Amino acid sequence: MSYDCLKIQYQNFSPELEEKKLILEVMRKVEFSAPSDSLIQLDLKKTWEGFVGYCRVVSGVGLFTAEHKAKSLEEIIAHIEKALHKQINNWKAKRFQEKRESASNMATAS
Repeated sequence: MSYDCLKIQYQNFSPELEEKKLILEVMRKVEFSAPSDSLIQLDLKKTWEGFVGYCRVVSGVGLFTAEHKAKSLEEIIAHIEKALHKQINNWKAKRFQEKRESASNMATAS
């Protein structure tokens, strides 16, 4: 994927350089595991209670989303990464199961 497929927005704060590196590293992992035609949008907002994060992965095969509120940016990023990977891995497992079943049906029909 190119940089055009990943958009990160910060509201009410500007992250430190190390935080930006962490966020980009995690989003690249998500991007790598996501369907090849995915567009990824991450919104991070600072509130008086901490942070709110929302991420959408939009592709031709579906929509994957994750949202979390926490006091630390690192906790939000970790939660979003875990939630998205779970959804994407479930989609992959289902997709490969369907392919195996289709191949099996074709073999028995011959």
